[in-house]
Amino acid sequence: MEHTRKEVLLKMKEIFEKNDTTFFLSCGTCLGIYRDHNIIDWDFDVDIGILEKDLQNLPLIIAEISIFLGEKPKVFHVNGGRAALFNWGYCEGQTPSSLDIAIYFLDRDRDVYWKIIEVGTGYWIAEFRTRLFDSFQKVVFNDLVFNLPNPTEEYLLASYGENWKVQSQETWPHEKHPNIVKYVER
Repeated sequence: MEHTRKEVLLKMKEIFEKNDTTFFLSCGTCLGIYRDHNIIDWDFDVDIGILEKDLQNLPLIIAEISIFLGEKPKVFHVNGGRAALFNWGYCEGQTPSSLDIAIYFLDRDRDVYWKIIEVGTGYWIAEFRTRLFDSFQKVVFNDLVFNLPNPTEEYLLASYGENWKVQSQETWPHEKHPNIVKYVER
């Protein structure tokens, strides 16, 4: 099915709110909405994060998203099941795009959340301090309020390094992600 990334993002807001589930913008979607006040033109996906504690309605959400996008997600589990990613493909015009919903799993011993980033032949596992998700920064996009990790600039620094404020169409090499702790082959 064909959708714009903006349509997908707005539909996610509708689906998650209908199912009383907190979500936040992550990765490039967070970067674009925070830095550029828009979806990054050259980005190819919509990135959503959910904390482990908010999974109770996930089966309903996945079903609704699958109906909306016309396909079931690819599901990736790594790190002993302690990290998961749901991925749906769709087209924006002639351009392949995707929706990624990453589950952030809590590691209580280390006070961090684990998140996976899928890349071709394997997965990068990143970790983020839990305090970034204790409360969310609110941002308005398209007259709707969305959650961002808080403080957002610290999250973006942890995700993209010191040059996160600089617009660049270069692909961000995941191995340079400041919070990467492990690579797992498929």
